[in-house]
Amino acid sequence: MPRFLFAFLLFIPPAFAAPNLPEAPAPKAPVDRGSPATAPKPSAAKASPAAAAGMTMTVSAEQWARPRSAATIARLPELPGFIAAFDREPGARVIVRYAGGDEGSLWAEELRSWLVALGIPSAHIELRPDLPQADKLLLELRRQPPR
Repeated sequence: MPRFLFAFLLFIPPAFAAPNLPEAPAPKAPVDRGSPATAPKPSAAKASPAAAAGMTMTVSAEQWARPRSAATIARLPELPGFIAAFDREPGARVIVRYAGGDEGSLWAEELRSWLVALGIPSAHIELRPDLPQADKLLLELRRQPPR
């Protein structure tokens, strides 16, 4: 009997063997940050003053106190525009200013990790413990001076 069952299982048509699974979506094209010469130039209609290097944004303690996930971090006000501005500025740096101390340092390090997860290279993120207010973080986008 077991041999018969084993032989029967070998000849089960594929339609009965596995459920119909939806097709996987086509892979997205990789984001090419490009070099300064090949990077797309924003048109005057698309570029806003807030998108230029020198842009700043604030993350308050109230915003940070919510449970964090990639979706909630990506929905922080101004963050999508901040990341888009970083992408348009080859060689730009993100300065994260925070209040000193253990709590401020942990907060800034966690934010840095989320920024890396959202596509900003860690080598382009600098943490500075020079913010007098302990209830917020300040992010600044700076152009890298030519060397």
